[in-house]
Amino acid sequence: MTLPRRRRVEFFLALGGLAAMGPASMDMFFPALPAAARDLQVAPSAVMLTVTAYLVGVAVGQAVGPLSDVLGRRRPLLIGVMVFTAASLACATAQSVPVLAGARFAQGLAAAVGVVISRAIVRDLYTGADVARHYSSLIFMVSLSAVVSPTIGTQVLGLTSWRGIFVILFGLGAVLLAVVVFRLPESLPVERRRPGSVRVTGGTFRKLLGDRRFVGYAVTLSCGTGALTSMVTGSTFVVQDGFGASAQAFAFLFSAGAISVAAATVLNRWLLRTFSPRRLLVAGLAASAAGALALLTLGRLGLFAFSACFVVVISMWGFISANGTAVAVRDYAPVAGAALALLGLMQYATAALAAPLAGAVGDGTAAPLGIVVSCFSIAGLVSALLTVGGERGRSGRGTVPGLEGLKSADDVRPEPLRAP
Repeated sequence: MTLPRRRRVEFFLALGGLAAMGPASMDMFFPALPAAARDLQVAPSAVMLTVTAYLVGVAVGQAVGPLSDVLGRRRPLLIGVMVFTAASLACATAQSVPVLAGARFAQGLAAAVGVVISRAIVRDLYTGADVARHYSSLIFMVSLSAVVSPTIGTQVLGLTSWRGIFVILFGLGAVLLAVVVFRLPESLPVERRRPGSVRVTGGTFRKLLGDRRFVGYAVTLSCGTGALTSMVTGSTFVVQDGFGASAQAFAFLFSAGAISVAAATVLNRWLLRTFSPRRLLVAGLAASAAGALALLTLGRLGLFAFSACFVVVISMWGFISANGTAVAVRDYAPVAGAALALLGLMQYATAALAAPLAGAVGDGTAAPLGIVVSCFSIAGLVSALLTVGGERGRSGRGTVPGLEGLKSADDVRPEPLRAP
């Protein structure tokens, strides 16, 4: 039977929880990195490898997208949440950095399932500007998770060791597993699934990569992700080493940035009533680039000026992510899982490179970080402008070369939600 309104709200809250698996397991551990290094008796740089391992896991985990196009969304989601729960327990009991890094890789791999499939489910159910609006809702919930997670991590450290953070994540995984089993319906009916094989999946990826419009928006999103990741990871050292502030000060700044993203997503939903996702995407990238360039000149003036630039750059993710994803997958409803997987792979691969890059060029001051963030932001803006300009000169709706016979987003009628 078709789900009533109350169940639809419950359904979307479940999607938000699944999408938040990634940032929760990432951000909650940030305040505990020094404590984990001391406990495991290694250098801080060694523990930072667990961050890279996690991001690589998330990048590899994007492969679940095309798999879910074949099997449906529910089965891969069940497996992913089970692996996330088990990996969290493995992190909590790890006695060495290699074991912790391996468990973090598995955790990132599983968290990617929640990130990819939650977006694919939205793409299954909505079309047009509604896709961008509902992506904004997901990002709002993810932003709330990012606000709360560092605070939870800091409080846990006051009560127990860093291992307690992964115990909490184990509990989160158990709750989400119950939600998926008992309350989350399938959004992709059998008749809309694609035949599955390695050859078919590889062919789909090749055709997506052969579409200049898709690649343009994918590069735009990847550059935006690189700017966000380098800003967050590099600012830790600037705030604590450069300005001599405490870890709590960084947690407060991080939370302020997350709140600004949440506010930006709400504003984005409202502006979508008047402006197109493409226009809002370009505006967000332009503002992000302006904030990054300001970091080069204003960042050295003090913590307050640095914080203002930080918030500007971080907040624009509320415009970049939702609108960039929506326009990138707009015409590819039949291969939404594969398209989102490819987007995610490119984004998280860029993030895995941006995190160590920000640390490698940094010297504890704002200027080197500003250079890295500016490069990513400006590259993303240029890519978006070129892609939007090329799209305006293109007649008709865009389609993936070789997939012209497949229905576009505006042709696919959303399926009603049905109980599991």
